[in-house]
Amino acid sequence: MQVVVVPAGGGPETAADSQTTGGIIDGTLTFTTDLFMPSAYEAALVSKQGKKIASIPFRLYEQGAETTVTTTKRAYMSGEPIVVSWANAPGYFGDRLDIYHGDIEGKNPVKETVYAGHGGGNMRYLCYDYTHKAIEGAATFSE
Repeated sequence: MQVVVVPAGGGPETAADSQTTGGIIDGTLTFTTDLFMPSAYEAALVSKQGKKIASIPFRLYEQGAETTVTTTKRAYMSGEPIVVSWANAPGYFGDRLDIYHGDIEGKNPVKETVYAGHGGGNMRYLCYDYTHKAIEGAATFSE
């Protein structure tokens, strides 16, 4: 068997890199990212017959790329749904979007702030939504 790294949605024949498992059932293989451009990929376990047995998607970002959080508007009317998008998130289990009354630095006590965080201990949020480990996506906050 072998582990192949392919562009997202690609089959084993499109492998950008591969390594054999050496017959080991459980283990770890390490791939260098020097061969890959920033993009969406998939790591797949492939049988000797070339059949995909299991896979997991991942995304490679440019070194130093920061998480971004945006809303569809700068101001909302009371009760209006707030649409929040994020990209380049770490993809951790506890990642979430928080809406605070006042910015997270405490410099503007009347401004609502959207913050992408990892669980944190600050309980000043008005509401939150988990990203469900998604590294990019959107959420809608409503009443």
